[in-house]
Amino acid sequence: MIISKSNFASDATVTITPESPIQDVSVIVDGDYSSVYSDALQTSTTIKLDFGELRTIEYLAIGGSNITTKDRVVISSETYEPLLDSNGSPITDSGGDPIEVLAIAPVEDADLGLTESRVIMYKLLTTELTSISITIFGSGQLKVAEVACGEIYTVPNGGEQSGYSRPWSVPNVMNRSATNLQNAPINLSYQSRVLKSTLTIDNLIRSNTADWEAMTDFCAYNTFYILEDDNKYHSYACFNMEVKPLTADARTREINKASLTFNAYARENEVIF
Repeated sequence: MIISKSNFASDATVTITPESPIQDVSVIVDGDYSSVYSDALQTSTTIKLDFGELRTIEYLAIGGSNITTKDRVVISSETYEPLLDSNGSPITDSGGDPIEVLAIAPVEDADLGLTESRVIMYKLLTTELTSISITIFGSGQLKVAEVACGEIYTVPNGGEQSGYSRPWSVPNVMNRSATNLQNAPINLSYQSRVLKSTLTIDNLIRSNTADWEAMTDFCAYNTFYILEDDNKYHSYACFNMEVKPLTADARTREINKASLTFNAYARENEVIF
């Protein structure tokens, strides 16, 4: 399980191709789900985040989006890599500095085509990046509320306790109805609901608490993202976090118990989105 502990998207220069004449691209990185970028997807649309310098980007999250209902997504990252000779040794200039070349590493994801909108989060393999491009292929209306990217906190010891609820497994809607004399449902209506979850780490080594505190300091002020495993659909956006004080283990002072509670937004039916 990984948790986002920073978000550099708001510092990036955001461009969208083709550009919409009526939409503000800044809503994609403002962290507010009430502002959604919406445009007609003809064949493909590319969202590019340019950081202007090398940044450590370990995750990419896309929230409040219906791209999982589209055909495929291609994520391209740009970074600079050392130029090597035939022996695999770095080539240097006259000053002894390594000569670097621009490298582009595209990743194509065709495992989409779902019928509902989901929050998705990718763990990136190449992490020292200057820009990220997200190209969505398909047709129909395209909606994106937030794109986030940055560093991650890897939860130790698997990061879950028995009974941990998985917000990604259910949509954030529920139905309400009355019943007639035969106890059959009538007057069906639907409303959104808040999903709540608690993450507890029973054996947090004291030397690792600095990373825990840095992560919770970020999450206390921002929407953050959790990915439970390598499946991008097993992820969700988290907010309204409450951190419980660390408690010492009764057996040794070298182990702490950490816990945090949060609300989660995972997915919803496309017809309601």
